[in-house]
Amino acid sequence: TSVEAQACGKPVIGLGRGGVGETIIAGQTGEIYDNYNKDSLISAVKKFIKKKYLVSDCQSNASRFAKKNFQKKIKKTVEDYWKEFSTSSNNNRTYAV
Repeated sequence: TSVEAQACGKPVIGLGRGGVGETIIAGQTGEIYDNYNKDSLISAVKKFIKKKYLVSDCQSNASRFAKKNFQKKIKKTVEDYWKEFSTSSNNNRTYAV
């Protein structure tokens, strides 16, 4: 939900674990707290209140996770790995794609 909120131009406060930690840019699209306790959350909220977040920053960050961009990245990753694998000096086998 952090990406969806940012796509709507809204900054997010989230626990920096899992996907949330990867989708929020601290100080730019929201704030991250690292420990699952009230002091850590309070600290993040205080930072959040003092900062002005730009709608355009949030939306731009969210666009990194759009389906179209994901498809391009995964295709390039697979192609790069295939190229590396198929040209490896240790690879004496022939593969059909």
